[in-house]
Amino acid sequence: MRFVVLYLSIVAALSAGCTSRQQSGEGIAAPDTAPSPKQESIGVELYESEAGLVRYRIIAAYMATYESGDSTYVLLSRRVTADPPVVAELYENGQKTATIEASEMRFFEKDRRFEARGAVIVETSTGRRLETEFLIWREADKRVVAPGFVRIKSPTEDMQGYGFDSDEQLESFSLQRVTGRYYLEEE
Repeated sequence: MRFVVLYLSIVAALSAGCTSRQQSGEGIAAPDTAPSPKQESIGVELYESEAGLVRYRIIAAYMATYESGDSTYVLLSRRVTADPPVVAELYENGQKTATIEASEMRFFEKDRRFEARGAVIVETSTGRRLETEFLIWREADKRVVAPGFVRIKSPTEDMQGYGFDSDEQLESFSLQRVTGRYYLEEE
């Protein structure tokens, strides 16, 4: 008899814990599918030089390095919206030729390509200013490309258009669907 009572007590205890419950899905986090950085740094200042001369200098609040297969890229960004934008200074023969500001920049090592995103502003030493939301700087062939909308201002021009393609100094460029003003000096 004791055996039956003990057996019934164990079955009752176990079955009480095995009630059928339906989960609503609330509070259950989806698995994180975003890649994790291999390295992170805060308060970064990067330099690259060529033949002893600075090629570029980048200042960012946050840096993360990501690797995926044979692809590696470096993310430079703000940590919070109150942080200043990422700033890249470009140099040629030791002289600063342009400054790029953006919310975020990515450097793809294999292609030697920079991508700037979010409120991108480029200012050259000659006084030309370019504004866009997305810009690509191809370091290998020294080209600057902005496939979307751009606005260009200088003492002699104020124009906008699409499909910007230029040299690093923004001196020789092409632009499509152009509107704006170009000021000519009178002789």
